[in-house]
Amino acid sequence: MTAVDAIPEFFLLTGFLGSGKTTLLLDLLAEESFQGTGVIVNEVGEINIDGATVASADSGLQLAQLSNGCVCCSMMSDLPMTVAALMDENERLGRPPLRRIVLETSGLSRPAPIIRQLLGLPLPFRITVLATYDCVNGALAGERFEEAAAQLAAAQTIILTKTDRIDEAAREEAVRTLAALNPLTRVLDLDRGRDRVLSAFRSSGASDTRLAEVEARDDGTPAPHERAGVFLARPRGGIEIEMLLEWLDNLAAYCGPRLLRTKGIVRLGESGDAILLQSVGTVFDPPRKIAGSAADAIVIIGRDLDLAELQGITPDLGLEIRDTYKQRAFVCS
Repeated sequence: MTAVDAIPEFFLLTGFLGSGKTTLLLDLLAEESFQGTGVIVNEVGEINIDGATVASADSGLQLAQLSNGCVCCSMMSDLPMTVAALMDENERLGRPPLRRIVLETSGLSRPAPIIRQLLGLPLPFRITVLATYDCVNGALAGERFEEAAAQLAAAQTIILTKTDRIDEAAREEAVRTLAALNPLTRVLDLDRGRDRVLSAFRSSGASDTRLAEVEARDDGTPAPHERAGVFLARPRGGIEIEMLLEWLDNLAAYCGPRLLRTKGIVRLGESGDAILLQSVGTVFDPPRKIAGSAADAIVIIGRDLDLAELQGITPDLGLEIRDTYKQRAFVCS
């Protein structure tokens, strides 16, 4: 598969235990417009599908063929091997190239280690993280916080589930909570049905609209959780690319698993070019130029991370960093 249009999108479907991931996946597989989808789950039988199951002679991959052109396989011990085997087996069966692959994770999985594994694949997948949010039981309470926060903060789209079991006020509160935890996300507040699945699995662009919204947000937004933090770092002038990359490396090394998401657009001092920076956890995309953006800031989403801790991260970039919940700021100098 070498043609650009033959490379599938990769949707990483996360969400806490019982939050509705499999229900959303079943709705996807029932939708005829999503032909050519490959699905990877822990066990094929978990999604209760009909169709012939075959085994690849080379890999032992268990592959279920669906009548609508989709295929489903169970997760092997190695994720890159599973993805490669799925694509190879699909080709061996003489089927059209897959347009997209959906990986349904376990309820306790964190996205960053999975994305790190995907970087070992030779194909340049465009990865989109989706997270389901249980409106009845929530996800941020007690022992489940660290895993749930990692999933929700990483998501480009969060899909509300079980909305038929709550009133309108509870739905609005869920949207506010999720937007406060991850202001970079799109919260999908739709009842179960065709519109929800079509919107959830639509292609996501690289718009900086939400980044600009975080820049414009007033101080004093209620925090979604006492352990959650959203920080906004604004450069006071152009930054040299080498120093910026060193700072990001040090940020990831210092915060470790407490760093949940980073996204920013920064203008370089030597050229004036704007570059897009983004990470899930400590896994960063390669920086790339972005045109037509007025944003010049970095959003950092973390847990158990205090504003003062960021002050010691070197080198000095002259960043003004604000805790968007606690109305405090400092300038690295």
